Amino acid sequence: MLKNPKWEHFAQLMAKGVTATESAVTAGFAEKRATVTGSELAAKSEVRGRIAELQRLATERVTEKTGIDRAWVMNELVEIVKLGKTGEPIINSDGEPTGEYKAAQNLAASNKALELIGKEFSMFVDRSEVKTGPLDGLDHADLQSMKDAINEIRAYAEPVGVVAKGAGSTRH
Repeated sequence: MLKNPKWEHFAQLMAKGVTATESAVTAGFAEKRATVTGSELAAKSEVRGRIAELQRLATERVTEKTGIDRAWVMNELVEIVKLGKTGEPIINSDGEPTGEYKAAQNLAASNKALELIGKEFSMFVDRSEVKTGPLDGLDHADLQSMKDAINEIRAYAEPVGVVAKGAGSTRH
């Protein structure tokens, strides 16, 4: 358990799948800074560790109660693949197989159900790309050029006669 009660509440909400911003607001942080606060808290190693611990404990409880675990989900997925390959043959009007097959069950529904079960138990990681702003599409060279341009502008913006911080003589 985290020492800070707000951090603990935040971690518990995040472990349940609530967004960082919503978790920050619900945990009692200022709504105006919720996005920043949520991001900062989610980046803290002790909070990340607590979220992982809570998710692991939840998965263990579900596994104990239902017997459903990653191995079970994977076995079911394999079974669905097998069923998809061994569907029921289509018979023509003469009673002869046409060489085509129809699925014996609603495989799309079964597959979706297994996906949802796995997500509910936090068994799978969502690997979606996160965009943070307009600079996301720039490569390293473009970003370096922007940085150089900003530094050049800053150099011209220094008032005359003012020594930049860290420049000039040192005290002895």
